[in-house]
Amino acid sequence: MRMILDFRTDQKLVGIVLHTLPFQDHHQIISLYSAEWGLVRIIIKYAYAKKNPCAVEALNLIEVVIKPSKKDLFQARSVSLIHSFLNLRKDYTVLSSSLDMLNSLLRSQFAHKPAPILFSLILRYLELMPKVHYPRILASSFKLKVLRHDGLLAIDPLCAHCSRELVNMIVSQGQLYCHTHPEHQGLHFSHLERIQLEKLAMGRSLTCFEENFITSELEEKINSLFAELK
Repeated sequence: MRMILDFRTDQKLVGIVLHTLPFQDHHQIISLYSAEWGLVRIIIKYAYAKKNPCAVEALNLIEVVIKPSKKDLFQARSVSLIHSFLNLRKDYTVLSSSLDMLNSLLRSQFAHKPAPILFSLILRYLELMPKVHYPRILASSFKLKVLRHDGLLAIDPLCAHCSRELVNMIVSQGQLYCHTHPEHQGLHFSHLERIQLEKLAMGRSLTCFEENFITSELEEKINSLFAELK
């Protein structure tokens, strides 16, 4: 059942801060991602005030109460920090991979579109990020899962045209084809890359990510696939 959003009353949201922007010296505009509202833009008045500053950062999990508004930019009545994810800021690769996942949501999701599955997924991946040997693998996996969630990528062992089992493959417009039947120009994946991509798109456990390593070539292809479809 689709949740009905009520813009006429104060709303309390718990969300992850995807992006922040200073505004007119004292204020701050944030892009927040929550289960109930999806992506929402909020202005925090006097966030940078000398007395009682309340500015937040990307990667902060916060609770915010927002005022009713007829515009897409809502105003915060109160802001409370729930989790700062300080453990993600101790290593550059962990931090950059975490921010890459946030940017994936910022680039791909529509405003005010509830997405509880993606919200739970980003929190789970941020929890796993400092526990894996190769943080970039989680960022790549997250992008594939976003594409699958939004119905833009079909993971299937069979060619979308001839239904033969795939060995090598071409991904074109979110469909998987054998090298004989691509309907449009697409990205080529070797047999090993196909297996790896499938594991990253479908894997759920920490063990799945610990047992795999992502090459720079495969990471670039996944980034290109995400940019093409989003």
